[in-house]
Amino acid sequence: MKRISLVSPLLVALMTLTCCRTDEPRPKVPGSHSAERYDTSPIALDRFPDDPAVYHRVLHMRFGEAAARLGSLRFLARSSFVFSRGASELEQNDTYLAIQDSLGNYQVLLDTPESQIEVLQVNEQILVRHDRGHLRSKPRRELELQAWREIAFSSMYQVLSLFRSRLAFGPPTLDKATPRPALRFPLGLTDKPVEVPPPPSGLDTPLPVSPPARWRELARPLDLRGDLWLDADTGVPTKLVLDGRLEIADRQVRPTQLSLRFDAAVTDAGKVASVKAGDALPEFERRRRVRDPLSFFRDQLAPLEPVEEAAPSPP
Repeated sequence: MKRISLVSPLLVALMTLTCCRTDEPRPKVPGSHSAERYDTSPIALDRFPDDPAVYHRVLHMRFGEAAARLGSLRFLARSSFVFSRGASELEQNDTYLAIQDSLGNYQVLLDTPESQIEVLQVNEQILVRHDRGHLRSKPRRELELQAWREIAFSSMYQVLSLFRSRLAFGPPTLDKATPRPALRFPLGLTDKPVEVPPPPSGLDTPLPVSPPARWRELARPLDLRGDLWLDADTGVPTKLVLDGRLEIADRQVRPTQLSLRFDAAVTDAGKVASVKAGDALPEFERRRRVRDPLSFFRDQLAPLEPVEEAAPSPP
């Protein structure tokens, strides 16, 4: 079976540039990452999903806010995309992992066919691993490091957004079989298109780049089955399981079909003891060559005469 990458080359390049060292000075970040502040006020889940403000606050929740509400957590998501056109099939499988302890230390692992990157922040130490290479220690960076957690956690909303035009939530039921009581919302498709207003300012989950391929804009939902779990006490999305099928209107005859499966869950809520840094190598740093703009014709210049120091003036 052939494989195709659904990850934008620009996203892969940005992953590399974000973690590579430059010679330009960067502003220091006051305090530590544990000083982040989020709005953890109660969420009226009885108004989800009918109230647009509650809808977007839940589905666009940032990873840092989820960690602040739960104390600590472990998030793991797996996705499988299969494009089919006639006898041809193209497949991609991705894995996203994000762990944060009660002190704010975290570990993120993004594994795609294009590349694998692992980022850890433990106290003021930054560790980065590209693909199967060594874990390397990096200097403390600015707040752009938070984007790695958001890329992983926002995968739930990104998958649901594919069905946004016809996405429907069934009546919730209280699921007490989960580690924490949660409201379980069945997922399905409506017959008529659904208009969901854009998220209010400040609630949209920031991603490094826009959707990586035009197939997202051309996709039309055909089928959807699954469930979404929301933590009953905090409103944090704690689990999403779905199977879906879409048609991509890339041509009039036998257009491309997309089948996908997504499985994500938050576990160990409030129970992650600590994120520990492993053995790491120091960051590789190239030494800059000493520049001498006059070296090409320096031998043609007259030798510099010594400068005599002026005698000190009498007091």
